[in-house]
Amino acid sequence: MFFTPTHTLSHLQSVRKSGRLFLSNSLAFLLVASNEMYDEKYIFYEDDLNSSHMGLSKLKTRIPTSSGNEISLFYHCNILVDRELRISTVPKSAPGRFTDFASYYDFLVNGLRGLAENANDASRCAKYRPLATISKGYDSVACAALSRQIDCEEAITFVDPADPRSDCGDEIGRRLGLGVTVYEREAYKHLADFPEAEFLSLGTRGGDVYLSAAGEQLEGSLLITGFHGDKVWEKDNKKVGTDILRGDTSGADLEEIRLRCGFIQAPVPFFGCLGHPDIHKISVSPEMTPWCIGTDYDRPIARRIAEEAGVPREWFGQNKAMMSRVVYEDKLRWYFSDSSYRDFEAYVAPHLSLLRIRGAAAFSLLRIWTVLLQTACAVLGRVSWRLQRAVGSLIPSSGRYDRGLSKFRFRFHWGMSKILQRYRLVEASVSTGCQESARD
Repeated sequence: MFFTPTHTLSHLQSVRKSGRLFLSNSLAFLLVASNEMYDEKYIFYEDDLNSSHMGLSKLKTRIPTSSGNEISLFYHCNILVDRELRISTVPKSAPGRFTDFASYYDFLVNGLRGLAENANDASRCAKYRPLATISKGYDSVACAALSRQIDCEEAITFVDPADPRSDCGDEIGRRLGLGVTVYEREAYKHLADFPEAEFLSLGTRGGDVYLSAAGEQLEGSLLITGFHGDKVWEKDNKKVGTDILRGDTSGADLEEIRLRCGFIQAPVPFFGCLGHPDIHKISVSPEMTPWCIGTDYDRPIARRIAEEAGVPREWFGQNKAMMSRVVYEDKLRWYFSDSSYRDFEAYVAPHLSLLRIRGAAAFSLLRIWTVLLQTACAVLGRVSWRLQRAVGSLIPSSGRYDRGLSKFRFRFHWGMSKILQRYRLVEASVSTGCQESARD
C-alpha cells in the first residue's frame, strides 16, 4: 500500500516498463529510474500537472513520455498494488462532523499534535522540528498561532523591499512568541545552480521559488503552512464542497526542494478539508459574528484563531497579498536570475523553432476554435446554463490553447532537464558504489 498526502500539493506517479512497475513522489526520479524521458514536443505538461487546483473531479491522471508510454498520476488516495502489479485506489477517509468552532479547532490542534509526535518519535532516525511560515494574511497567521500548540519556536517570513504592501509577518510572529527569520523575496536570484528549475520541474508554474532562500532553515523541519485557507476558511466562498477546489497552485511547487532538504509540509487548512460544508457552516454561524469584519476578505475562523492567540485585529487580514505569485508570460524575464534566463533561452531556442515549423498551423486552428467556444459560452450563460454547459464541454481541457506558441510553454521542460541531471548523478554514484561493494 502506498499513500498520497491528504492534501493535493503533491502526489504520487507510476509508470510500467518491461514488466516492472515504478512508483515515486518525484517525477524526475521516476523518469531516471525507469529510463523514460519527458516528450520535448509535448507542450501541455503544465496544463496537465496544474489540473489539481481544479478539484478532484477534474484531475488529469495521465501524461505522456517520449517513448509513447504513459505516466499515471495519483492524488488524494491510497494505492494498493497486488502481486501481479495491478493497481487499485482506495479513497481517503472522510473526517467526522464539525458542529461548532470548538470541535473544528480541537480537530486541527489534535491533527498537528499527532503529526508532531510522529515526526519526533524516538524510533525515528531523522526527527523534524516545527517551523511556521507567517505573513500578514489570514491563513499563515492562524496556522502560526496553531503551531504554538506543538511548541513551535521559529518562523520564516519574506519581505519584498520594492513592494509598499510588503507581506512581511515578523512583528506578528514575535507577538506569538516565535523567533522570526526574515528573507528577501528575490534572494533566490543570487543562488547558484539554477534554483528556479527545482520549482518549474513540478509543472505547477514555479510560484513558490522564493522559499529556496530559506533552504538551510527548512532542513529537518515540519513546515506549517496556510495553503488552501483561502477556500476552506473564506466566509463568502460560493463553491463550497468536497471536491478540494483551489484558487491556484500555490504550495504545489515544493516537492523537489522538500526531498532535497528533507522536510515535511503540513498545510493545516487541508486538515479535514473533505468536511468543507461543515467548516463553511461554522464560518457563517452566529457564534462567529464577533470575528466577521464585513468585507469581501473575511475569514472568521482564521481571525478567531489568531485573535484568541493574542494577535491584534488590525495587524493582519486587512488586504490580500500573496508571496506565491503566478508568473505570466510578460513577467517571465523578471522571474529568472540573469544566469538562469540565459540558460533557459539557450535551451528553448531550438525547441521552439522546431515546434513552430511542425505544429503552428494545427495549433492556431485549435486556438481559434477554443476562443470561439469560450465566447459562445459567455453569451449562452445569459440565456441557458444547459446550453452553456453543453458548449463548454467541447472546449479543449485545462485552457491548453489560451496562450500561443512561445518560450513560456517550455518552463517545465527546462526545469526538468536540470533536475534530471541531479538524479542521474545520484544514480551513477549509487551504481558505482554497488559495483565496488560487489568487488570487495
